[in-house]
Amino acid sequence: MGIPSYEPGSKVDVSLFSHGLLVGSSVQQYEYLPFLSSFNISTTTISAEGGTVVTLHTRELPNGGNRLLQCFIVNTYVDAVILSPTSLQCISPALHRHQGNGSLAITVDGSELSDVIDMNIVEAARVVYHETMTVTG
Repeated sequence: MGIPSYEPGSKVDVSLFSHGLLVGSSVQQYEYLPFLSSFNISTTTISAEGGTVVTLHTRELPNGGNRLLQCFIVNTYVDAVILSPTSLQCISPALHRHQGNGSLAITVDGSELSDVIDMNIVEAARVVYHETMTVTG
């Protein structure tokens, strides 16, 4: 028996079983959302200072005006802005104490809905200006 096919947004009846026994007394109804497993990302390098714009493109984002789409970046949720039915954008948070490797995932209403993407977190570039002084005397 395989996994049945559902249309995105359709209602799915779910019963929980443990060791072959039904757990709970009723069937719970959930909304089916497809897992986002194939998408392109604008960058995999983000600044530890925060503020890096990350744009993700996929085949189709979950629809519905009441959904909370977020990016989960290194244990921090940041709200996503939907750009189109197939793309969204997040701005990375400040990650001052985290440099090196990190991860990003898309969440819907707090549940992970995508593959985890490996991210590279780098220290922000610093520019130092030196002024040349002329001493006469």
